[in-house]
Amino acid sequence: MRWLRSREAERSQVVAGTRDAVMMVESEAHELDEDTMLGAVLFGQQQFQPVIDLIIDLAQCPTIDAAGIVLLLEAHRRAMRYGGTLTLRSPSARLQRNLQLAKLDRVLHVLAPCPPEKQDDNERLVS
Repeated sequence: MRWLRSREAERSQVVAGTRDAVMMVESEAHELDEDTMLGAVLFGQQQFQPVIDLIIDLAQCPTIDAAGIVLLLEAHRRAMRYGGTLTLRSPSARLQRNLQLAKLDRVLHVLAPCPPEKQDDNERLVS
């Protein structure tokens, strides 16, 4: 969900949706024309697209408790509901083993840790 606010046009707007559609718009506006309102809705949809596909980097997380697993499952469920994905990246060997024992690797998308030389390449790309 994305909250948009513009002082110049005296409007506030909440836009929620999926990858392909706007599902809800709540808006307060003072004398806005149709084109401006449509532009704001489309802008809102563009802004929430990056969070539909969520990647959680677990490289610095040696272990996780039951509450953390419940949180990951809830995030996965919500992502699926809106047409997105949740990916767990680079879990430690211990954490990866725990996910396998709980059979969560069958439900959650888990990417194995990158080799050290690949991590250096990825860090350079992000920087």
